[in-house]
Amino acid sequence: MSAHQPLVSVCIPAYNCEQYIQQTLNCLCAQNHLNIELIMVNDGSTDRTLALSESVNDARLRIISVPNGGAAKARNIAYQHAQGEYIIFFDADDYIQPDFISQQISQLNNRTDVVVLSGWGRFYNNDLSTFKADHTPEGEITFEEWINLYWYNCNPMTNPGRALIPTTIIEKAGLWNEELSLNDDLEFFTRIFLNSRAI
Repeated sequence: MSAHQPLVSVCIPAYNCEQYIQQTLNCLCAQNHLNIELIMVNDGSTDRTLALSESVNDARLRIISVPNGGAAKARNIAYQHAQGEYIIFFDADDYIQPDFISQQISQLNNRTDVVVLSGWGRFYNNDLSTFKADHTPEGEITFEEWINLYWYNCNPMTNPGRALIPTTIIEKAGLWNEELSLNDDLEFFTRIFLNSRAI
């Protein structure tokens, strides 16, 4: 990796996630790609989400509290405060390894016309031994190939936290549709991929 580390803005909507938010923020603070900013939007939480977030001591973390408006609106608010060349929309219960962002950056080769997706998976009942990975193809694919691989098999979900998106693509594609509370990721990433040269 070159000496220049591009700024990556991690935009985090957070609503009543006291069980996960500290671990989520800590794994982001532990990234070996140091040039990041974390913008967490506390979306009207009524539990200890805000207090636990404020206990994370890292100057790169900014917390914005707003009335509850839903995840799409919270992501848009975070994005509007972002300064990065690249954006990750990260859920408040996601977890990544310390080299996650640096590996994604290394795949870009300084391009701003592609989206980098990581593999991902789920674990259950807070037990990491239950982790099951999603099959993610390696290499560069087109949006048409993405449709054949995912949509054809009835898998329209694109977990937001797996995607490193150049800001220039978001500026062309537009922000999250705040009228959607279900399948907002399908609608958003359809526009993102349509404005990307490759995935």
